[in-house]
Amino acid sequence: MWIILSAVFVQIVFLLSVFDIHFHSPIVKGMTPYANPIPAPAKRLVLFSADGLRFDTFLSYGNDREPNAKFLRFNFVFKR
Repeated sequence: MWIILSAVFVQIVFLLSVFDIHFHSPIVKGMTPYANPIPAPAKRLVLFSADGLRFDTFLSYGNDREPNAKFLRFNFVFKR
C-alpha cells in the first residue's frame, strides 16, 4: 500500500513542478513606463508566438552566433 501512496505522491510532485515551471511569470518588475509620442498605426495587435518562444529568447543569439527565429527577428528589427 505504501508503494501506491508514494507513487501517487511522486506523480503529484511532478504535476505541480510542471505547472510551476511553465506558468512562472517572466515579467520583469521595476521598469519605468513611458508614453509614446507617435500615434499607434493600428487599433489592435495580433501576435503569433511559437511554442516556447519568449521575447528575451527572440532577441538573443544562439550558441552558433546566429539569431533565434531569424525570419521573425529580421521582420521585427528591420521592417518596422
